This record gives sequence, structure tokens and C-alpha cells, in this order.
Amino acid sequence: MRQNYFIEYVPSAYMHLCFDKEQQMANNQFVYDFKSGNKAASRYCGELLVHYLSTRYGKLLKDYVVVFAPCSSQAKYNKRFAYVAAMLRNILHVTTANEHVHIYGERKPLHNGGSHNVSEEIYKVSVDGDFFKGKNVILFDDLLTSGKTIGEFKSQLEAVGAYVEEEIFLGRTVHHDPISMRGCLQEMEEGFYESVARSKRCFPSGVKINKKSNHKKAA
Repeated sequence: MRQNYFIEYVPSAYMHLCFDKEQQMANNQFVYDFKSGNKAASRYCGELLVHYLSTRYGKLLKDYVVVFAPCSSQAKYNKRFAYVAAMLRNILHVTTANEHVHIYGERKPLHNGGSHNVSEEIYKVSVDGDFFKGKNVILFDDLLTSGKTIGEFKSQLEAVGAYVEEEIFLGRTVHHDPISMRGCLQEMEEGFYESVARSKRCFPSGVKINKKSNHKKAA
């Protein structure tokens, strides 16, 4: 199964490893803006996804359903992904499945030294099994860190008969400098690297996030 992402995200605790801190901070801010439902960030994320999917799948895209991975609450899920889903439907005429993913309660994030854990005491995700049965699925999520959340959701979809072709992320969490790879050995020793090592950039030459404005450009 393919696992791809648009940009690298570096946690604040590891920002000192980056030679171009200004650029990396712009990348991080883009992730924050998208997660908060910022329209400019959502539009650009949608443009990236449209470009990648149309190039990667072409006419075969009609055979797939794009599914957005659940986040911390139904309200945040709707705010975060509704605009991008509408772009995919309107531009690519691809089926999306926001209305077939249901989130009950709220998941609260717990951050620990660059890793990402969540409290799920009152939190549940359900999917419409009748809809997903037999569907070919492309998953999209905002950030790949440990891979646990997307892995659990993938298993949930597969349990009702869906086949997951690919996982796509806006950002991949790394604990080294994405340009020079400075800190990569430390990252491996700390156990962060293995869980996301198989993921690749959607665009090999990267995505350029403008440091001073909302205008971004795929390199």
C-alpha cells in the first residue's frame, strides 16, 4: 500500500536541527492553519490533492472513494475537510465519504516529547458498513506521526469490506532537518523513524510554502 505526503512537519523541540528554520516554520504553520479550518490553507491543500490524484489516477479515479480520516470531534472533522471534499467533487467528480464517517464524543490530544498520544475515554468512530463494503478507498489525513490513528481507521474500513489503496497526508512528522537530514540518526535511536520511513513525498521535488504569504507553489 502506498503512503505519501506533501510536506514535512518538524515539532518545535526539534526545530533547532533545521538550517532553514523560517521555511520549516512556514510549513508547520500551514499544517496548523489547515487543521484549524483556515480557508486559504484548505484551498491550497485541495489544489495539491486535486493535482496529485488527477496525475496519479487519471480516469481510474472514478473507481475510488476518497475518505478523510477521523479527527478529534465531528464538528472539527466537518470544518477541516468539508471544503477539500467539495473541491474534489466539483473538480474531479470523485466520490467522497464524509457523511459516512461518524464521530461520537471528543478525543483529547496528549503530547509527549514530540510523540502524539490521545485520550479516548469518551470517543468512538463508526462507519457505514453498507456504503463502504466493496469500495476502493483512498485515505487522506492531515498529519502522519506514529501511524497509529490512520492504521486503526484503515483496519476499521477493511473490517466492513473496503480495500484501502493509498494513504495520503498533508504533512509527515519528522524529527530531523528535511533538507540536510541532520538529526536522522538521533531520530532512529529515539524510535521515531521506523513508523513513517516507508512514506514518500507526493511530489519528489517537494512543495514550496511561501514564507510571507498564503500563496504556495508545488515545486
